Amino acid sequence: MSTTTTVPAWQIALDESTAKKAEANRTFWQLVKDGLAAIEATKPTTFDGVRDILNAHADGYHHQPSTNPDAAFFPGGGGEDTLRDALRAAGWRVLWSEASYHYVAHHPVSGDWLHYVEGDVVRTDRERLLALAERMEAEGR
Repeated sequence: MSTTTTVPAWQIALDESTAKKAEANRTFWQLVKDGLAAIEATKPTTFDGVRDILNAHADGYHHQPSTNPDAAFFPGGGGEDTLRDALRAAGWRVLWSEASYHYVAHHPVSGDWLHYVEGDVVRTDRERLLALAERMEAEGR
């Protein structure tokens, strides 16, 4: 005698939803890895080059490409591979770092600067950084 088990519709929907989220996460992390690999391979020397690669690897689900010409977003801050390591491999120098999620990088050839704070990648320059350093010193940080 065989017994047939009926799976409730809500369980099927939950399983399908979980599967879709798992696939989106696999795609997300692959895009993060691909973006880092592109930075290492193409070695962008300018902020614009870094921004363009990050925007090209935005998945449109977890984050959208930036429309601000002076900013981008790196969504993979919680991953194993880091933007900081990819930038270093591309020839950028990290000249100041408060933590793995807050640093400033400079490219010695182009002279471009970028400021990374918890995924936000922002174009900056020496004057802005000096003003930031003065404010931090005044605040005792």
